Amino acid sequence: IAPQAIDNDSSGQLLKITVDASHNLWALGLDPNGNTLLLSLNKGIWTSFPVPNLFTASNTATIYNQYQDLSITNSQDIWLAGEKVRTSNPSGDTTYTPLVEHWDGHHWQAVSEHYHDSASLLAISVSSGIVWSIGFTYYPGQPFQPFVATTCK
Repeated sequence: IAPQAIDNDSSGQLLKITVDASHNLWALGLDPNGNTLLLSLNKGIWTSFPVPNLFTASNTATIYNQYQDLSITNSQDIWLAGEKVRTSNPSGDTTYTPLVEHWDGHHWQAVSEHYHDSASLLAISVSSGIVWSIGFTYYPGQPFQPFVATTCK
């Protein structure tokens, strides 16, 4: 397999790939500024896809979205899983809230059913109208606890 350049002028990193029902390749990663990058390869051409990149910084906290995985049926049905990261200033205490985002062809919508308060989502898969996600919970002084969550489309 020969490597294929996405764009000679771009940098960043790609973390996950998947193929949709139409055999288009999708890649999830980060641009050089740490923002989420979602790309689609269709007929040999890479295109960027809009993603909800929340980033807020203030004197009291820094909050941003961090996506770990994607599941795509087609360009009208895209799912991202990860967490919303909040770091308090100046203490540096960090909390993670599970985050699932769905693209319906028109807009992104946060889906937050059946998730623990302090957890990270690592993977997501969609099959027969059910969205499956896995991750782990963590609380100070306790071991990580794995969990599986489901949501209906």
